[in-house]
Amino acid sequence: MVVAWNTAATRVKNQAEVEATHETLQLAKPIAQSDYIAMRNAYSSQFGELEDKHIPAKEYIEKKLYELETGEFRAEPLTEVVSRDEVDPDVLVTTWNAKGQLSVKKGGSTTSMPTGPEQLRLRLTVLQNALIMIKLKHPGRAELKDVQMTLFEKYKEYLLGDYCYGLRAGGDAGGMIPPWTLVLSYEHAIRKHAYKLMANHGLPFGEALVKSYKEPSVKERHFTTPLALYGKRPNVPGSPAIATEDPNKTKNPPKGGGRGGKGDKGDKGAGLPSRTPEGKPICFKYQAKGGCKKGQKCKFAHVCRRCYAKHPLFQCKQPPKDTRGELPQANKAA
Repeated sequence: MVVAWNTAATRVKNQAEVEATHETLQLAKPIAQSDYIAMRNAYSSQFGELEDKHIPAKEYIEKKLYELETGEFRAEPLTEVVSRDEVDPDVLVTTWNAKGQLSVKKGGSTTSMPTGPEQLRLRLTVLQNALIMIKLKHPGRAELKDVQMTLFEKYKEYLLGDYCYGLRAGGDAGGMIPPWTLVLSYEHAIRKHAYKLMANHGLPFGEALVKSYKEPSVKERHFTTPLALYGKRPNVPGSPAIATEDPNKTKNPPKGGGRGGKGDKGDKGAGLPSRTPEGKPICFKYQAKGGCKKGQKCKFAHVCRRCYAKHPLFQCKQPPKDTRGELPQANKAA
């Protein structure tokens, strides 16, 4: 019994020293593995089992707990919203402790930015589960009292629905779609504004998040205005709705008729998108009558450059537009 008492006293003392060091260096305090498991079990008992890709990493939980403790939430980039199966255990960093000694600790893991809607859903699901787990651990905290799954489902629907990424311009805009990088930037701005409302007005996270993505000034500054600028600059690189250089272009095209050979004066797709709405490059050879010889082995998308349907451009029935944005008149036979 005496040995057990001494062991427990030593453990408590060491834990207090570690917490003091992290507080001095303004670092997230580590939580015991047993507490992390208890948070996961509490979530599972109420909402069901989770896959590893949906379970927030222990280090990410520690960051959000530290923000809750200090009262200063941070809109971290989505690269820091890591799940349990994305943690790299071999990442180590050196730090100075409160005694001025150099020590080594486990470093933070990161992941890649979402490249499509499903990856964005995954990042937001990990964030959602992290906040719900913390809410279950601290049910009395007013900051998280309205955090629930329906809140994030509506948030995902807003970002990927008709009000944001699903927004399509008609008429003279030529069917332009919002660039994916702009959607990610707008999403980060929404969370940043939500945390600002929490700090300045004492709002809980759920109410602050809803107010932020419904706030006209936030959308105008971080989405509507940049999107309008993209529309005025059709040669902006990286936009999936804007034509860029032909990925299948050869250095020595056939003489007399460009890519289609001599006498081929068909629709070459000038000014049309070179990428799908998901950002995948479109095969240019597929658009002509000869087609792409690689078939399914081609690394480019075999879709129409005008309507994104699964047919070549020369078979597209959607009327093209001329450089003035007007439908071209059919030439009448003399």
